[in-house]
Amino acid sequence: MSNESRNMTILRAGSEHGLICGFQLAADGSSTPIEIDDVPDALAAGERVVWLHFNASSAAARRWLGHSGVVSRHFLDLVEQHETRVQFVATASELAAVIPDLAFAESVDPSEVVHVWVHASSRLLVTARNHAAETADLLRQSARGGLGAASGQALFARLLEVQGDLLRGWLGRAADELDHAEDQILIGNVMRQREALGRTRRLAMHMRRNFGPLRAGLQRLLAQPVERRGDIDLDAWRALHEEIAFTIDEAAGVYERAKLLQEELSSRLAESTGQNLFVLTVTTIVFLPMTLLSGIFGMNVQGVPGVGEQAAPGAFWWVMLLIVTAGVATWLLVRVRRRM
Repeated sequence: MSNESRNMTILRAGSEHGLICGFQLAADGSSTPIEIDDVPDALAAGERVVWLHFNASSAAARRWLGHSGVVSRHFLDLVEQHETRVQFVATASELAAVIPDLAFAESVDPSEVVHVWVHASSRLLVTARNHAAETADLLRQSARGGLGAASGQALFARLLEVQGDLLRGWLGRAADELDHAEDQILIGNVMRQREALGRTRRLAMHMRRNFGPLRAGLQRLLAQPVERRGDIDLDAWRALHEEIAFTIDEAAGVYERAKLLQEELSSRLAESTGQNLFVLTVTTIVFLPMTLLSGIFGMNVQGVPGVGEQAAPGAFWWVMLLIVTAGVATWLLVRVRRRM
């Protein structure tokens, strides 16, 4: 049977049980797809790590998980109750968790988050989600090309590492956008930066809100007694916790920097508005007496100087000189008052 035919057979078999993908992973980096009917034999052999990724919205998937006996009761409860609170619950041999994941999309958007339920043991990793998840899909692509795993817990840690790489990639792009916005603000081109700063600040806030609980969850896991943590690689999970903590702190830094740039932008806009208002005010003050004089001499009533048969020669130009003199005198008065 060709590889394409085998993959189609696995896809049909898995879809009947809500299985999205299944792999057998060896420590040397080799991986092969696995049919759901072969899972018991693969786990009994104990030679490779089995990863099963389910669509939790499928009743068939939940039914298979409930009758398979390969996952913990706590994990089944999390899936059935659609639990979304981030948590890590460990026993001596198993780890059940609820983690946030980026929704599958063309670009990384920390505001679009789904939740993944995880069961990890020494030879098995089971993940389930209701909606397409970006990190799980990237791990599936890696498994198709060859992905090594020493245990289910190690594969779970790898899933979190992939997620961290995605988030740090977004943070890097956000930092570049802030650099560009800062340059534009400092050179005075402020009108187009408001929307970009607002978007970056909002997404950084969503990253802190959605993925910040991961740090607390991992910290509680590592603080548990040794007999509750099971056989996880303590050093590797501590390093993972530090990476996630650094990522969350970096998101907080991006948020604060965007906030400061928004304040600088508002300050410069207020300064520009103040200058425009000052010019408008001065112009209004200067033209006020000029307008008054032109209004007086423009009245069509008897007795206006320079009008009628007794009009003095050049009366129009004398009036114009008076108007200009009034404007210049007012402008000089404004300048003297401003310096005081």
